[in-house]
Amino acid sequence: MFCNHGFSATGIDKILTRAGTAKATLYHHFASKEELIAAVLEAEDETWRNWFFGRLAEVKGPAPERIRAVFDLLEEWFSDPGFYGCPFINAVAEFDTGNEADRRPMCTNSTS
Repeated sequence: MFCNHGFSATGIDKILTRAGTAKATLYHHFASKEELIAAVLEAEDETWRNWFFGRLAEVKGPAPERIRAVFDLLEEWFSDPGFYGCPFINAVAEFDTGNEADRRPMCTNSTS
């Protein structure tokens, strides 16, 4: 929902309706919308990495062939009907004001 509609434009009420849960339940697990966004980005990161590196591991052959496969996999990702852009680039584009005082860590994953 965040990538499709935007992080700011996706309100808590829409999230609650889609999740089929109560506001108290959501806030029991996430203290704020920002925490929810961080959790979504961490999940997106893990899901994408598992898909991408899993598919890349299936490619057999010499290094040049495996390097070319990277572009094929990216094309597959970009062509998916559910692709609304990279969630991290979308988040940075929406939240990065250029003002250091406005910057908050969105994802604490040290591997990102």
